[in-house]
Amino acid sequence: MRGRLTLIITLSLASVSLCLPASARMLQFGDEKSARKQVGDRVLKLLETSDFAIGQYAKKNDQVDRNSKNPFGSDTTYHSYTWSYCMKWVSTQTCERWLDPYVPLHGVEGGGDQSPLEGAMAEVWKGLKQDMVDGDAAGGGDVQFGMWSVRAKQGKSILRKDDVVRAQTLDPEALADWRLLPEVEQKAKEIGDKTAENAIRGMVVAQDGEQEQTMPSLVDLRAGAASLTRAMRNRMLASIGEARASQPGIEFELGEDRPTCDAYLADYKNYEDKAETPGAIPLPLRDRETVINMDVKKRYELCKQVTEAQIYQINPDVQGESLGLGSPENERIDAALNRINVAMIDQVGLDPSSQPKPADVQIKKSDYTQEIADYEEGGAEYTDRGLTNADQIKLYNNNLQQAAINMRAMVERAPESIPDTTGRILASQIEIGSKRLDQINGLTDQMKDELRETEVVDTALFTTTGVRTSDPDDESIELAPSQLTITTLGGGN
Repeated sequence: MRGRLTLIITLSLASVSLCLPASARMLQFGDEKSARKQVGDRVLKLLETSDFAIGQYAKKNDQVDRNSKNPFGSDTTYHSYTWSYCMKWVSTQTCERWLDPYVPLHGVEGGGDQSPLEGAMAEVWKGLKQDMVDGDAAGGGDVQFGMWSVRAKQGKSILRKDDVVRAQTLDPEALADWRLLPEVEQKAKEIGDKTAENAIRGMVVAQDGEQEQTMPSLVDLRAGAASLTRAMRNRMLASIGEARASQPGIEFELGEDRPTCDAYLADYKNYEDKAETPGAIPLPLRDRETVINMDVKKRYELCKQVTEAQIYQINPDVQGESLGLGSPENERIDAALNRINVAMIDQVGLDPSSQPKPADVQIKKSDYTQEIADYEEGGAEYTDRGLTNADQIKLYNNNLQQAAINMRAMVERAPESIPDTTGRILASQIEIGSKRLDQINGLTDQMKDELRETEVVDTALFTTTGVRTSDPDDESIELAPSQLTITTLGGGN
């Protein structure tokens, strides 16, 4: 589940095209102050649309998911769990039908509330899902499991064997590789591409009721790019917290419907009080390590600790009745890859292979490489090249260095009439790992300066929403899953 499925499926390695800073005046004609206000109003309107209204930018929390702050109205909205979900309990210990992790329940159940992506992925999963035989589940090679190609760690089984309740369900802790089948990846990519195209069409400025046949402004494109970059990070951060909370010893199964440890505890108590069929609530406890911590209050405290743990902490692991530092060898593959993904967003150009991970998990360069049009000098010709974000930064810096050389040559020819801007040009270079991807993808300093005189400065782009400001340059970005969740829908955080 890697490659081009970023923003859509959460187990992908970051494969976002690096939008390099561009200096362009947004205003050319008419009253400058009025024009800036129009641009600001348009940006705010854009960030309230269903595709871009993430919680960090949206005015109201009721536009977004409670666990990730991502928009629930987009064509690429994707609600799923990081754990196996029982769709039909026969008894408190017997499930008739399991839904695999990262398969959208909305899409499987139908009912009209599924997004196009949820519907498409659910149909694919239902068409490909087959029970796996024991021989196929042993480690050593790639096998098909539902809509994925999976491989178990050496000596492990893809399926749970000793879990009385969840026997024969997928065991994420045993996996060394877990990626979408190529045809499934392509289907999701097509939906993502179509959603992006429609969003860009919506950015075209209307004149006298007619849409101009022109490209959107760089301000709109960058505001949208920053929002989508943050949405990808949100999804990964939420998934890490949910994977950690569902581990043996805690088994708090969080999701958009129960985004916090408190919300799950309330459901648990409701079940205990009414003694109803458990449904999605896993009773009795499934794992031996969870039985040790059977007191739900102890498990609740552990849930709080793992969801409040920083994103870069390696595998916070339940050890008896307390939380300790786990080994990367025992980290779930999805939690490990999501953690590495976030690091790649927060430190652009980072080599993912350098990050701690289970030894059996291999990251190929093709997992974080994308096809980019590399233009020759002068811009007339280009070649499609597979580039990583680090490659793109190096290419960008090389272009700036060449521009500085050209500027010096011009200044030497006419020193009295051409100002020397080589210093400013070279100052725009980017050091590997020094910036976040949403900073690079977002509004340039010049664009933000021009918008500061508009109402934008008092609204979504620059004001505080929750734990951080929405200005991508602000350092108080969410570093723990608990900082992301919305505890009061429609109100504050």
